Amino acid sequence: MSAFGVAAAGVGVSVSALWLVYWRYKDAARPEPRRLVLAAFGLGAASALLALGAFRIAALLGLPATPGETHATAAFFCLVLVGPLEEGAKFAVARASAFRWHAFDEPLDGLVYATAVGLGFAAFENVLYLPYMAPGEALLRTVASPFSHSVFAAVWGLAAAHGMFARRGAARVLWQVGGLALAALLHGAYDLLIVGHGATGAAAALVAVAWFGVAAHARSLLRASHPADDSAPAA
Repeated sequence: MSAFGVAAAGVGVSVSALWLVYWRYKDAARPEPRRLVLAAFGLGAASALLALGAFRIAALLGLPATPGETHATAAFFCLVLVGPLEEGAKFAVARASAFRWHAFDEPLDGLVYATAVGLGFAAFENVLYLPYMAPGEALLRTVASPFSHSVFAAVWGLAAAHGMFARRGAARVLWQVGGLALAALLHGAYDLLIVGHGATGAAAALVAVAWFGVAAHARSLLRASHPADDSAPAA
C-alpha cells in the first residue's frame, strides 16, 4: 500500500470519528457513555464484515456483484442488494447489541448508537476502498461516505427506538421494520443516483433532506424529554 493509501485510510477513519462527536452531541442533555459509543462504532465495523459476507452469498446465488451496464441492472443492484444488505447488517448488529444495553433508555439513544454503528461501517469501508482510489475520488468518498452512512442509520435508529419505547404489539415491530425499509430505500436510491445516473447533486440533496428530517425529529425528542433545557443543539 502506498503512502497516499495509508494517509487516505487514516483520513477516512478520522472523518468518521469527527462525525461521531457531532452525533453524540445531539444528546447533549444526557450524553451516552463514551466507551459505549466507541463500542458501537467498533460494532459498525463488524457489521461491514457481515455485509461483505451477505454480498458473497448473494453472488453465490447468482445475483449481480456489480451495478452492471444498464439502468435496470443498476437499479436492481442498488435498491435490492446494496441498500437492504448494508442497512440490514447495521441494523442487525445494533439491534442485537447496543439497543439492548442498559444505557439505552430513551428514544434519542436510537440516534446516537445507530449513527455510531453507521460511522464504524463507513470507516471500515473507507479503509478498504480509499487506498485504491484516485485522489479526487478518494476525497469525495472521505467526505460523503461517513455522513451518508450515519444519516441512513439514523433513520432506522430513531424509528426502531420509537417502536421500542412508545409502541406495543404489532406497532412495535412495524416501526422497526418500516424504519429499516425506509433507510434501505434511501440508501439504495442514493447509490443509484450516483452509479446509475451520475447525479451526484441529486444524491447530495437526498441525503441533505434526510439529514434535516433526522435533525428536526431529534430536536423534538430532546425538547419533549427535557422541556426546560434551552441549550439543545439546533442541527
